[in-house]
Amino acid sequence: MKKIALITGGVTGIGLATAKLLLQDNFNIIIIDKEKPKDLLKSVEYCCCDVSNCEQLSNIVSEISSHKNITHVFSNAGIHLSATLENTSIDQINQVIDTNLKGTLFLLKAILPNMCQNRFGRIVLNASEQAYVGKPSSVIYGATKAAIAQIAKSITLDHAKDNIIVNAICPGTIDTPMYQNAISNYCKK
Repeated sequence: MKKIALITGGVTGIGLATAKLLLQDNFNIIIIDKEKPKDLLKSVEYCCCDVSNCEQLSNIVSEISSHKNITHVFSNAGIHLSATLENTSIDQINQVIDTNLKGTLFLLKAILPNMCQNRFGRIVLNASEQAYVGKPSSVIYGATKAAIAQIAKSITLDHAKDNIIVNAICPGTIDTPMYQNAISNYCKK
């Protein structure tokens, strides 16, 4: 079976590093990101999409699945927010939940039918250490990441019979553009 990996949020940081590693293991890579890549990786297909847009994401996954059997998925797209709940606007709450949590659910909803039909799938969801560890000024971000860890458990139980395995990774702080942006925001306070 040809190994085809779909990575959301793959233009920078952990997603980009994952794409580079999978290329070394002869994967065909498709990256979905709302940002355009600064440097194109050779033989990588790019699709511009905001994962919080269910219809757009579903259409892209459907189009890809119509001519390729996606075997591996890394749901990595996410945004960070550092603020206490009382200092978080409703728009910020919605933006973080829409991207981190709903974006993950929308991707799974779009890709699972194809994986069930092919009776194979390996899915990794990028949660965070904050799925398990509380941090100050991180209530919304941490809540979405804890939910993602739970999603991995439930989807695996629902689809083990279809030879689909879902895991969540829970990395701590990693020097990525998102981290650098968070540090800049802390310095402004």
